[in-house]
Amino acid sequence: MNKKICVCLAALLATSGVQVWGQSETLAVGIAAQQESRGSARYQALSGALGAVGADFSSVHQNPAGIALFRRGSKLSLTGAYTGALGRSVWGGNTFSERNNLYTVDEMSYMNSWTTGSGMSFTFGFGIQNGGRLHRTLDASRSLSHEKGFSLADYAAAVLNGGDPFVEKGEIMSKGFNSRAPWIGVLAHEAGWVDFDDKDKVYGSAFAFDDKDGRGLLNEGPRSVGLRMEESGSLTHYDIAFGFRPSSLFSLGMVLTISDLDYSIYSSYSEGFRKRQQFNDTYGLSLDNTMDVHGGGVRFALGMLLEPIDGLRLGASVYTPMAYSLKIDHWSRATGVSPSFADKKGAFDVKTPTSAANAFGVRTPWRFGLSGAYVLGRRAIFSADYEYSTLSGTRLYAVYDEGYDGGDDTYKMDNDAIKSDFGGSGRHTLRLGVEVNATNRLALRGGYRLTTAQGIDAALSSEVPKIEALVPGTLVHYRLPGAINSYSLGLGYRLSPSWTLDVAYMHHRQSNMVQPFPFIIDQRIYNDKGEKTAINPVPRIDEEQLRNQVAVTLNYRF
Repeated sequence: MNKKICVCLAALLATSGVQVWGQSETLAVGIAAQQESRGSARYQALSGALGAVGADFSSVHQNPAGIALFRRGSKLSLTGAYTGALGRSVWGGNTFSERNNLYTVDEMSYMNSWTTGSGMSFTFGFGIQNGGRLHRTLDASRSLSHEKGFSLADYAAAVLNGGDPFVEKGEIMSKGFNSRAPWIGVLAHEAGWVDFDDKDKVYGSAFAFDDKDGRGLLNEGPRSVGLRMEESGSLTHYDIAFGFRPSSLFSLGMVLTISDLDYSIYSSYSEGFRKRQQFNDTYGLSLDNTMDVHGGGVRFALGMLLEPIDGLRLGASVYTPMAYSLKIDHWSRATGVSPSFADKKGAFDVKTPTSAANAFGVRTPWRFGLSGAYVLGRRAIFSADYEYSTLSGTRLYAVYDEGYDGGDDTYKMDNDAIKSDFGGSGRHTLRLGVEVNATNRLALRGGYRLTTAQGIDAALSSEVPKIEALVPGTLVHYRLPGAINSYSLGLGYRLSPSWTLDVAYMHHRQSNMVQPFPFIIDQRIYNDKGEKTAINPVPRIDEEQLRNQVAVTLNYRF
């Protein structure tokens, strides 16, 4: 199945005559995939399996009813954490590593509980929680056989050839970029990556070469490629929670979450081509991107817990989608030295305007959870939490803000692609935890978390994709999230009747797939069999993200 790329907010706003830069399937899924076990040190020590254990504000992220189990007085908590991150990527048999360090405040919370004369208890809580802090770097390169494969220039030419309506060379304006062509096509044209065949009225890679055997112009892939991505960001949750316990057998809870999201990425992709005998130049291209996304979101959750027999707690929870309203700013630059420009000196350098800004919305998937715990008196607690969601439920929607009006059908193509490409088995998360009271003051804890990989169309997740992923404008590289495994250890120590100290260590491992640019079918260039040419990208990068976290929580009860 061929899908044309969505490169701007409404493909192009033809009525305005101004080109904008927009969102995509891959950006929306990347935002929706952010789920971390951050919160108090007790929460992290149990790998988040706190939904039916409760009495800790962080439990509202697994089951809001857990807050109702805090039934006496008030409690203040503050959690600080250190994270050492290691990014390891493998590309063409080469291994690359990047290290980063982060110091964060993972939680600040307050809870207050009171009991009525009839024995019913109520709990109110407010918390600021770290929903995720990101500082990630990927820097990888590899050699390729230039006789095989395609270049980013071929991809850009195919985007131009697939434009509707088709934009001919004379319509691409270098001054002011007042063009109906997509940005990646404009940059490729002005930087000399692509040529226009006046006879056949098609765009093609400027790195094609004239074969001496009389076969005419032949495609040539790059002999070397490199990709560097530097990402940073934060997701902060502001939670207002309320718990109600009408009896010792039943608890209810609800939480309103307001989130603040910031994300930035800088990327640089380059390709090098072999020298030609008739010229001394070394040919190549590069594409640099800077993107900033920021805004807020809101969601609501409900939870319940039952205690059918003494010590056994069972519960369920549901979390509505997080509805984000976001703004995006983007800048990109392309340079190139190609055979077409061999008689001219220097590289050709072209940039987009600095005002390529837009607004959009993302709705994350629904989340459904089950919680269970067995409390063995004052000696131990065994807990388990399960949750299900599917990235195919992610949706982009138009935001009407500050003049950005995309229309109701703006993201139909992207939303259909999300349902198709991520419509396999959803993401299943299992969290297990155990807490043992070694003494009256000391508690020992451990936990494990497994999140399965989202079911992704095999044609998209293969080493060389066979269907197209929709990418945001010129930011053509994209990441497909994989499985997550983590384990944790921790302890809690009662310093006094009012003060307790919790410490946790967590090791987190996630595998991802990074694609330098998408697959696409050229709508105007045909192969020897009379078929439309499939532009196969360079092979993907296999990435592994490792994190070691240490968290410390100080609690004060009064």
